[in-house]
Amino acid sequence: MVENKLIGFCLPDIWDDDDAMYSLMQPIRRSKVVDPVNYNAKITFWKRILLSYAKNHKTFIICKQSLQKLFTRHFPVEGIDLYPQSLGEVISDLISEGLLEAVTPNKGILGSIFTTFSYIVHKPISWVYQYVNGQLHDSVETNTLDGQFVFSQFAEDSAVEFLSWFHDNYRDQSLLPNLSVYDLEIFSSALSSFYSHTASREYIFDLLNNNKHCVSVETISTLDSKPIQIIRVGEDICSRPIKPSSSDAAKVESSALSGIIQLRYTINQLENEEKRLETVIEQRRAHIKSLLLDKRNSEAKSLLRRTKTLEKSLEQKQLQLHNLETMLVDIESATENRNIVRVLSNVNEALKQAVGGSDALSQAEGVVNDVMDKIQESQEISDVVASFGLTSSGLEEMSDLEQELGRLLAAPRKTQPSFDDLEAELSALTLVTDKTDSSPDQNPVISKRKPVIISE
Repeated sequence: MVENKLIGFCLPDIWDDDDAMYSLMQPIRRSKVVDPVNYNAKITFWKRILLSYAKNHKTFIICKQSLQKLFTRHFPVEGIDLYPQSLGEVISDLISEGLLEAVTPNKGILGSIFTTFSYIVHKPISWVYQYVNGQLHDSVETNTLDGQFVFSQFAEDSAVEFLSWFHDNYRDQSLLPNLSVYDLEIFSSALSSFYSHTASREYIFDLLNNNKHCVSVETISTLDSKPIQIIRVGEDICSRPIKPSSSDAAKVESSALSGIIQLRYTINQLENEEKRLETVIEQRRAHIKSLLLDKRNSEAKSLLRRTKTLEKSLEQKQLQLHNLETMLVDIESATENRNIVRVLSNVNEALKQAVGGSDALSQAEGVVNDVMDKIQESQEISDVVASFGLTSSGLEEMSDLEQELGRLLAAPRKTQPSFDDLEAELSALTLVTDKTDSSPDQNPVISKRKPVIISE
C-alpha cells in the first residue's frame, strides 16, 4: 500500500507486496563478499528509488533521517511500520559511484581536497579494516547517519533548466530594458515555484551564486533611501551577468534602478488601492438603491454623500497612477539610451561618432535626474489635488445629491412591467382579489399595479 505522502511519485509494483517489502526493509546482515546476490538486489532496489525520486521531485539534497521517514511503510498483518534500514549502505554506494557527495557549504579548495581524500583513500581503507574485524555495518551506519548529501550532477542539470525557464517566463519583469536585472524577491519567488523542496532550492541558489557565478546579488537604495536587493542573471549557467563597465555607467544605472523600483512599488500600491475603492463604491451604490426602495431616503442621501467622497479619492488615485506610469516609461527610455552609450563606451572612436564623446554619460545621467525631479513634482501636485478633493467634498450641493438619488431611484423604473408580467407575479404571490375577470380590462390592471410600483 502506498502512503499519501508519496502520491505523485511512481513506486515499483513490488511496493504492494507485503512479503517482498518486509524483506527489503530489513538491514543488510551479510556483506557483499558473503552474499553478493541479496546484497546487490537490496542496494539496487533502493538506489533506483532514490535516483527516480530525486529527478522527479527536484529533490537533490537528502539525508538518512528524512529518507527513512519518507519511505516508511505500514505492514497490516504484523501491525507495525518499517523504514528501510539499509540506507546507510545505499548512500555509501552512491558516494563511491560519484553520484552523491557530502554537502559542505561554501567549501574552498582545501575543503574539496579533504573531502576527496576522505572518500577515495581514507574511508575505503577504514572499511576494509572494519570488515576484517566484523564491524562494517555499524560503522557505515554511523558514518552516514548525520549530514546532508547532494546529487550534484542532477542539481547542475536542473539549474541549467531553471535558468532557461526563468528567462522565458520572467524576462518582461526585468528592471532594465535589454538587461537581466531583477528584484531579488521576484527571483526568489521563481525559485520557490520551480523547487518546492527548501534545501534543494537553497543549494541551487548557492550553486548559481557562489559556484557558477552566473547570478550576482547587489544592494541599492531607492529614492527614500530604503535598501533594495537586486539580482543580475546571466543568460546561462556558463555566462557571467552583465555589469556596468565604468563608475559613471554604474552611477547612472543605480539612479535608474532606484527610480524604477520605487515607481513600480508605488504603482503596485496604487493599483491595489484603486481596486479596493472600486469594490467599496460598487457595494455602497448597491446599498443606496436598497435604501431608496425601502423609502429610507435620508439614510440614502447621507451614504451617497460619503460615497461621492470615495469617488473623488478614486479619481485622485487614478491621476497619481497615470502620472507615475508616464514617469516609468520616461525613466525606462532614459535607461535604454544610457545602455546604448555603455555598449559603445569600450570603443572610443565609435563612441565619439555615435553619441558625441565623453559627455554622453553625463547627458544621460542628466535625463535621469530630470525624470526624478518630475516624479517629485508629480507627487507634490497629487498631494495638493488630494487635499483639495477632501475639503471640497463637504461642499456638495444638496440639489446635486437630490438629482443623483433621483437617478438611482428612477433606474429600476425605466421599463414598466407588462400585463402578463404583473399577472404572473401576482399569481406567484397568491394574491386574493375580490373579483376575477379574464378579459384584459384596464381598471383591474391599475388596481394590481399599486402594490408593485413604488410611488414617488
